[in-house]
Amino acid sequence: MASYWNSFTPRERRNIAIYIGGIMLYKLGLESFNGSIVTLATDRFKAANTFSKLGALTGLNQAMQVVGSILIAPLVKKFPTRSVLASAILVFGLITTLFLIIDAATGGKPKVSNGDKLKYGSWEYVPLNPKKMTFFIDSEFRVVCQP
Repeated sequence: MASYWNSFTPRERRNIAIYIGGIMLYKLGLESFNGSIVTLATDRFKAANTFSKLGALTGLNQAMQVVGSILIAPLVKKFPTRSVLASAILVFGLITTLFLIIDAATGGKPKVSNGDKLKYGSWEYVPLNPKKMTFFIDSEFRVVCQP
């Protein structure tokens, strides 16, 4: 093993170590995010079928991991690995941001340090005409949507 590691130049060894560290941090963030989404879903689904919805959410997560695993091999063959990894991290960040924007746009507020109760937004489906909607940021820096 040591002879294999020594076959790389010092710069290549450094790049490999940075790459492995980056993947480890990405995986840690991904698993932490998955746990927080499950916790958030458990807290938000205040109904008799909470754990049915939670099971569906977990199943969907696992199905998307399967799809991602299947798609990664052709992408890595066609594009540089660093580009595929950077794109995956970007998409992951955009999806996370989308959850935050939806929650803020539906009236959700983060918990503040003075102990106020956490207020969730209403994620109920309401068909809206996007051409007639306006978004703005109010005085409390919340995204407000007006139909």
